[in-house]
Amino acid sequence: MKRNFNTLMKCIGVVAGCATIFACTEINELEERVDSLDNRITALETQLPALNQSIDAINKIIQDGSVITSLEYIVPEDENQEPYYEFTLSNDAQTYRLVNGSVGNIPTIGINENGNWTLTTEDGITTEILVNGEPASAKAIVPEFEIDSEGYWTISTNDGENFTRVLNSEGQPVLATGTEGSDIFDNVEYVEAEGVLRITMAGSDTPIEVRVISAEEFSCIIMYEGAKVDYDTPIEFGLGNVMNFNVSMTGVVTSIISKPEGWSAVLGDPANGTAVLTVTAPTTMTPVTRISASTENDITIHAINEEGLSIFAKMQVKLLPGEKPSISVSAVDANSYTSVSFNLADAQDMTSYKYLLYNADSPAPTEASFANATEVTSENPVTPLVLTETSDGTTVLYNESYTLYVMPVNTTTEGYVINGDIEQATASTLVPSTYAELYEAGVPISIGGKTYTHDEYGDAAVLSGDITTAPATPVCFIDGNANINYGSSTSELILIGNSFEEKASLTFTNYLRLVPTDGTEDILVFNNLDISADAANTNNYFCSMTADGVFENICIDNCNITLNKHFITINNGPRVFSNLVISDSKFFVTEGAQQRNIIGTNNNNTITAESITIENNIFYSTNAGNSEFKMIHMQGLTVNSLSIKNNTFYNLEGSDNADMFIRFYTINDIEVTRNIFVNEVFTHARNIGFIRCQNGPYPTSGNVSENIAYSAVDGRVCNLFYDSGNYTSTIMNFEQLDTNPLSEINVETGTFIPNSTYSSYGAQQ
Repeated sequence: MKRNFNTLMKCIGVVAGCATIFACTEINELEERVDSLDNRITALETQLPALNQSIDAINKIIQDGSVITSLEYIVPEDENQEPYYEFTLSNDAQTYRLVNGSVGNIPTIGINENGNWTLTTEDGITTEILVNGEPASAKAIVPEFEIDSEGYWTISTNDGENFTRVLNSEGQPVLATGTEGSDIFDNVEYVEAEGVLRITMAGSDTPIEVRVISAEEFSCIIMYEGAKVDYDTPIEFGLGNVMNFNVSMTGVVTSIISKPEGWSAVLGDPANGTAVLTVTAPTTMTPVTRISASTENDITIHAINEEGLSIFAKMQVKLLPGEKPSISVSAVDANSYTSVSFNLADAQDMTSYKYLLYNADSPAPTEASFANATEVTSENPVTPLVLTETSDGTTVLYNESYTLYVMPVNTTTEGYVINGDIEQATASTLVPSTYAELYEAGVPISIGGKTYTHDEYGDAAVLSGDITTAPATPVCFIDGNANINYGSSTSELILIGNSFEEKASLTFTNYLRLVPTDGTEDILVFNNLDISADAANTNNYFCSMTADGVFENICIDNCNITLNKHFITINNGPRVFSNLVISDSKFFVTEGAQQRNIIGTNNNNTITAESITIENNIFYSTNAGNSEFKMIHMQGLTVNSLSIKNNTFYNLEGSDNADMFIRFYTINDIEVTRNIFVNEVFTHARNIGFIRCQNGPYPTSGNVSENIAYSAVDGRVCNLFYDSGNYTSTIMNFEQLDTNPLSEINVETGTFIPNSTYSSYGAQQ
């Protein structure tokens, strides 16, 4: 039966004393077969050396560490001889042959999964070849075939000293002069993409593969737009264009560059296995001649390894007809907080231009980066070009620098695109001196996930000293030190420290009365402030919500608060607030017998909240037990969504008879992640239950994970949920640690830094 012995291969010859791999044409199916019955014995004897050479080659190929260092496909001049692969192996530098062709009614020889030689006779039965009763290893034994005087196949497994007849499954000898010849192999092919010679023996489903100059040991590959260069697709250049290509190199000790006349190609030194090939196109359309590359369009890297072996990496280049476009770019002096401007001028031979705007610290783009850039179709560019967003969609910010990259384009020759040189300029936004200046200029102020703008809230007030009357505007910037000393009603109040350099000081010498206004989305916001309450203030709270209504947003963001009183107390009747945000702040809880809540009530008022977010805060005191603390204490509160993430709690306890930090009526959805609770002074007899649901049961679903607790007092722990029976919880608990996870503790500055194991836990301040 005829079989294919085919396809792509590589010939390895000798060029200038170096072993070199060349691409060869597709191999046609081996057509020549010996079919003449009269001459069969003669033909078989002629082909026996080839058969035995191939078996010998297979034996050497499968030896451990065997690598092909040269490979050539040879078609003999004698038409009666079969084509063959001739190759050299690295382990012994000897030359071997693989020859295919019909060799009579030969039993099919193969290698099984155990690595032993097998024979399959004409009746389809496969058996292992035995030597002294044991299977013959394909690595140790080289079978040799002959034909005896009566025309039967014989085999030797001892280097030809003795031959015995090959028997079929019925114990009968196998005639070599059967009715049809057999091929030794189903297929032999060199797979260039994989760098292997793949050999499939007749009747086998598992090919034998041998490496041919492994790419891991020796390779040179030109990359374009993240993939290997397609040689058949020329890369187009405009006049004078410069393009960089990454060249992946392994095992290369030296290289030679060939290029077309008029072109420049420079290969830089490799770093981490990659070198940069810089190709520069000619600046004129002067005809080129075939010079140093294989064609006038080829750029070739001839790479040589330490053994003197060579490989070639090639790419085709194409010079586009037409003129190279150009344009100049310059920055406009900073004139805005939220935009940058550039002048575009001196456009030459340009039909359009593409631009990219990046933060000035970002890497410069390559020409390939402009594939999805914004394009403006105009021979005369609109100038100045004013931009409010970078090319990745990020809003331009004040006190930042941005670089504009512009690439002119010429498409005057139909079907061709010529890109000009990339020009660039860097511009900066204005630098404000205060937040009030920024706000009055119309820049949105972002606090706790909400934005506040001049268009929505109008002119702002700048306050300092004693504030004895309620401001006429909801947005107030605090300069230096200020005291709130009025008790009139407030429904909208946004207090922001005015300085970029430090937090402003705000002292409550009287409390704020929070009275929602019907039909409005009332707000109370504190940002960039050091907040405290004068001890002479007889009220036990900073703020009090004293009437029914809805507060849309209550936010404490980027503040330092000395908590010697309740921060917000809710008095009487039902209350509603949509969002409560406590973020990026520090709360120092002072010592004393008085309970201190961030927000709470001491009755069962019906209170509802859409969401509560407590994120990236530090809550701490000097001495647990003397700091009666609760973050949220509203036993009549129903909250839809509660999120407590990346907070640090240090030396805090609640009251001795009800140790919990958060108290609700019920919670619908909960997320508690990466919080740290540390108590080095544990004075209460009970464990702490972090959250208590007054109505119960505790939620059993939600994202609750990676929370840790440490107590220096044996037997005292912090549980995630408070239980009225034993102050413990059986679900979604804190992980109790044996050692303190904080590597740095400074109560005076409010600095609590976790160790490297828990560096992503707790407040990231």
